[in-house]
Amino acid sequence: AQMVNVIRPHTPDMADIVTEEVDLSSVVSGNIEAPAYKEDSENQSAKKLTFREIMTLQFSGVAAAREYMQKVRSNIKPWGDFVNTGNMAKPQNVADAGKRIMQNVTYFQSNYALIFVALVIYCIVTNPLLLIGLCFVSGSCYYISHRGQERKVTVFGRELSAAQQYGLVGLVALPLFFMASAGSTVFWIIGVSFFIIMMHATLFAPEHQITIEEV
Repeated sequence: AQMVNVIRPHTPDMADIVTEEVDLSSVVSGNIEAPAYKEDSENQSAKKLTFREIMTLQFSGVAAAREYMQKVRSNIKPWGDFVNTGNMAKPQNVADAGKRIMQNVTYFQSNYALIFVALVIYCIVTNPLLLIGLCFVSGSCYYISHRGQERKVTVFGRELSAAQQYGLVGLVALPLFFMASAGSTVFWIIGVSFFIIMMHATLFAPEHQITIEEV
């Protein structure tokens, strides 16, 4: 305990002075725990705020993806005209090919997007390990976002926060994606999509776009 000397008058006429030792531990002990409690409350509020931010980002991402898919579906051009070989012609030169690519990518962007999605679905369905990994990640993230705060997850006696639970899911899913050759699958999808889109955009004559719109 910390001791201090206190000067106290002994007589009314202040003739004598007496010093005493006073224990300050009893005086200040009551003021020490309050800041710690306040700090804990602030930490809990920060954790809740972080979880709300995660939930907000997740739902906003799902809403944005849904809105994008609706936009894609509404802007799809007729597939019969898209694959009609009568609308294909060899570009006259490099400048003409570049002009065709710019116009066709803008005009058929929804069709190209669906081709990309179809390739992704094909790779997932034909790769069981990749399908299992995606189902595991999706299910785990759904559980954490909807039930993670109601049912606490404890690993080796330590309670995990929502961010730590997401990190654990990624750590467990990493070997599955590695065995499923997820990296090579992604590059294959990008390469094939790029080849198909560039081939079609180069060969499709832009003047046929006017005919499609009139029909």
